[in-house]
Amino acid sequence: MLGNSVGLTQSLNCGILNPALLGLDNPPHYGMMIQPNRYGIKEFTQFGICGMIPMDTALLMSHGHSQFMQFEDFTSLQIEVSSAWKGHDLPFLAGMTLKSDFASVYEAPLQCMEFNIAVGTLLIIDDNVRIACIFETPTMFASIGRWQDINNPMITFGCGFVPIDELMLDLDIVSSSFGTGLRPRMKYDFTQEVDMHLGFSGLHRSGSVGMNTKIDSFSLNIDLFYHLNLGFSWQCAFQYSIDNTR
Repeated sequence: MLGNSVGLTQSLNCGILNPALLGLDNPPHYGMMIQPNRYGIKEFTQFGICGMIPMDTALLMSHGHSQFMQFEDFTSLQIEVSSAWKGHDLPFLAGMTLKSDFASVYEAPLQCMEFNIAVGTLLIIDDNVRIACIFETPTMFASIGRWQDINNPMITFGCGFVPIDELMLDLDIVSSSFGTGLRPRMKYDFTQEVDMHLGFSGLHRSGSVGMNTKIDSFSLNIDLFYHLNLGFSWQCAFQYSIDNTR
């Protein structure tokens, strides 16, 4: 819920929904996020860190993301590596993400539970219109019974539009084994340093609202989530860009 496939309304967070977005001419960054007391559960806290992997070349850009979550005696770790081809002013971008999920119960060693591959594409029609597609599928499960996971396999088609300079609109169509749903999202820039974003996911029955502020190379983002069954949660994210533009 922190962004859509075309990236126009992307809020500040460690994860990258569409790896093809790495091919855009954005400065390298490093960041962290925290979701304390997720959905009001004291013992349920989630942390994340991210940053550019120092293997940048003229053709490829790579990004790493790690997320840690602990709830009572259960611990999970997600490691994600994304890479994209730089378009160099060409309208078409493509990228790939490799993601592994590890879990542990009662202080046992972490075991790999799932390994996913995602391929993303982005077509830039002009400065105001974008089209995207993402396909994500598991290649390994620790248990055959997990084939009905809501996130696997999943395909997303998205489009984005900028009707005026301050307003950006995205719409994703998400389809998985649990059904098909819409994911509309908007972002409004009050100034060059402050913006607000709103989003909703019909498939996951959840919504979010947040604000982002930027001071020089530093950015701070706060998001509030609401899930129809689980209730409210919030997230705080911080990011440092190598130069003064994002």
